[in-house]
Amino acid sequence: MALKKVNLRLDMLHEVVRKPFEGLSKWQIALLLGAPVTLGLAGLVYYNKKGKHMKSAKNNNDLKINNYATSPKTESSKKDTPKKSNEMSSTESALKAKEEGNVFFKSGKYNEAIESYTKAISLCSDNKLQLATFYQNRAAAYGQLENHQQVISDCSKALELNPKYMKALTRRAKSADQTGNLKIALEDLTLLCMLENFSNVNTVKFSERVLRDMGKQKAKVEMGSRKPSLPSKTFMKVFRDMFRNDPIFNFDTSKILESSPFIEACKQFSKCQCDNIIDLCSKELDQPDSPYINKARLLRGTAHFYMGAFTDAITDFEDLIQSENVNKNVKVSALIKKASCYSQQSMAIEAMEMYSEAINIDPENVDIYFHRGQLLMLQDRCEDSVRDYEKCIELDPNFPHAHVYKCLGEHRAALINSSADGLEKVASQFERVVEKFPNCIEARIKFGQTLLGQNKPEKARHHFEKVLELEEDNAMATVYMGVLLLSEEPDFDKIRSYIEKAISMDEKYEYPYELFGSIEVHRGNIESAVTNFHKAISLSRSDHEITHLYTLLDATLAQLEVSRRLGNLALGQDLNGAFKSL
Repeated sequence: MALKKVNLRLDMLHEVVRKPFEGLSKWQIALLLGAPVTLGLAGLVYYNKKGKHMKSAKNNNDLKINNYATSPKTESSKKDTPKKSNEMSSTESALKAKEEGNVFFKSGKYNEAIESYTKAISLCSDNKLQLATFYQNRAAAYGQLENHQQVISDCSKALELNPKYMKALTRRAKSADQTGNLKIALEDLTLLCMLENFSNVNTVKFSERVLRDMGKQKAKVEMGSRKPSLPSKTFMKVFRDMFRNDPIFNFDTSKILESSPFIEACKQFSKCQCDNIIDLCSKELDQPDSPYINKARLLRGTAHFYMGAFTDAITDFEDLIQSENVNKNVKVSALIKKASCYSQQSMAIEAMEMYSEAINIDPENVDIYFHRGQLLMLQDRCEDSVRDYEKCIELDPNFPHAHVYKCLGEHRAALINSSADGLEKVASQFERVVEKFPNCIEARIKFGQTLLGQNKPEKARHHFEKVLELEEDNAMATVYMGVLLLSEEPDFDKIRSYIEKAISMDEKYEYPYELFGSIEVHRGNIESAVTNFHKAISLSRSDHEITHLYTLLDATLAQLEVSRRLGNLALGQDLNGAFKSL
């Protein structure tokens, strides 16, 4: 994805894939602004702009051997002619062996080339740059034999001698990637991006892919070991508002006088309280004559889904899907939520199958098209996504979220196509949506996000402030009030106060921790940044979110390691620039 620079104090809004439901608040920033998950790598442009330590990497690393085959003459060398003669003989022998190796290499005789390069290495002792070249050449031969471990070993020796040797960095990164050592690959690619001033598109794309792969691997482990936990109120409310026909979300307990575990569960659920929902629904299910059996199972499955217990959730949903005596709204809701379980685990094919099955049952149910549209947008299938939202509007013209997400799909498409006209058109459409639904919090939040991405912080502020008028304890809008301050000369104490206020409103909401971690990187407080990223990871609900957060964490640690390697770089400068993307 193309980097979309925005003129905030932290110059590039980021990211990432970010998420399908509450994901809403976070992944959409990435979705809306079109930035890749490698904000850390992209942000290092700041370091390059400083113009320090960046003198022609090509000149430093791709010097011809003849340029440093001999060292400048000194008075002492003139007085020591025999020793000098021996040194020249050794150097000439090493160069001859290296040239023989090159001939073998070009002829495809890689084992013979390795022998020649090994001989050159044994004859070269004093010239570090020359010796580094010999190791890199031997690594190239090992690479042709797909001996990646030896490639890594030889490139490591070359880089000990010449830390900015770009060929060795590239070669080691490729072999490290091949052997699954993504940490080394990412660190080498991070340094390469810096040395190349981010001008090599292939290096940038390679680094982005490695960072994503690392994030996905770690997210898979994290999701596999995750224990069910209570969700954030923000997540629950956003997800709930995305349904028009759900029999649980539309269940009105105010008109029911009787008492039952299910009724009590519904009352708690309406207040975004999840602690006792599963137990209450289980008690209802123990009553075989209950009129609420199917709804109780649907609610229990929903609670399992909220808590990240996807296997248990799918079991409840599947029971409803397979049962014949189930109302079609209940069955379709079970299919949509089962699809959501798959989507949260990056199982898009399985999720799409659930949506297709739901359409076969009730093709007029607006909820199916809305949720499928979200998944399509996550896959950058913007035209298909917009068509689903148009179908939603056709079925239910007064469904505000359908209008909002249609705008988001078109906004995303405009970003991908770098269409300034498209962005302006979407902004006008968003204005009309907000006018049509002035009290729709989601409309104002998402419009505010797009305005931030277009460097219109004051217009964005208007919508975030309006949200807080409508719902004073809205954690999302509170966080974005802090983000707005990044467009000015930032007052970090004030920004932190907004973040802490958002956490007090919803302690399970992960985005404040993500934002604070990013700001701490910007300020050079790496230990605090890492702590906050880990906290955000522990609170995140989906594979998408966790992958994104690990990219932030891994980008930070990679840049930290690069700075340690080079030693003479100013750590604050590197990491300050790295996170100008939040």
